[in-house]
Amino acid sequence: MLDNSLSDKEKSVLILALEQSGTQEGEWILSQLISDNELEETHRLRSTISIARMGDVNTLVAFRSLQDAMKEKGSLLANTALINMGVLGKRAPSLSNQVDEFLVEKLQSDSETYRTLIAINNSTTANLSEQISPFLNSASSSERELAVSILSRDSSSAPLLNEALKKETNPSVMQKLLSVQGKDGYINQELMIDLQQRAVDKATPMVTREIIFGFLLNHASSSFEIREVARDIQKQRSVSDAMEKKISDLLAH
Repeated sequence: MLDNSLSDKEKSVLILALEQSGTQEGEWILSQLISDNELEETHRLRSTISIARMGDVNTLVAFRSLQDAMKEKGSLLANTALINMGVLGKRAPSLSNQVDEFLVEKLQSDSETYRTLIAINNSTTANLSEQISPFLNSASSSERELAVSILSRDSSSAPLLNEALKKETNPSVMQKLLSVQGKDGYINQELMIDLQQRAVDKATPMVTREIIFGFLLNHASSSFEIREVARDIQKQRSVSDAMEKKISDLLAH
């Protein structure tokens, strides 16, 4: 890889070939590339991504290689290694417990909360609800959105997500919360009533209320249920043109 006669494209092809080799030798070579300070950062980054994606062939070599890469605090390599630790947990089931334990420890002791949550989200684990649920109350909307995504994999977290729906104001987080509702084809009717109230609550930003109203339109058992909601919203200012059209179409029938 230090051969200057090789183009960047050729080096990338070699890294991909190692990833797809399905061998522990390929994993070991990638680990050496990641730790090679003389190698261009681009190829160390590619090696970091590739080693995490090898799947069942992965061993503790990959796990420790990513751990070591994180020691370069604040570097792009460290950030990439952290995010791809979650990918390793997903692709290599035999390492999922070690990955979960590592990420929980990182979450509790490190300032890189956001990236650690991304890693946990990448891992697709459903075993960390207790550790993740506090982030539904994070001051960061990005962290709250990731918490919703992670918790939605665990059916026992449904009550927590329903409670979050009652108070969330950020449109992106609200969109995520609503997207995980009704996966089983059932929408809690009490929740629908709560959402109808939120759709007309002036304390909730209009853009968030429009998202809620769109959900109600798609999931109400009949249009009659939300006609009053639509009329109340229509009376208020700052309704977008798209929202106005939805309301007009609803009330016209």
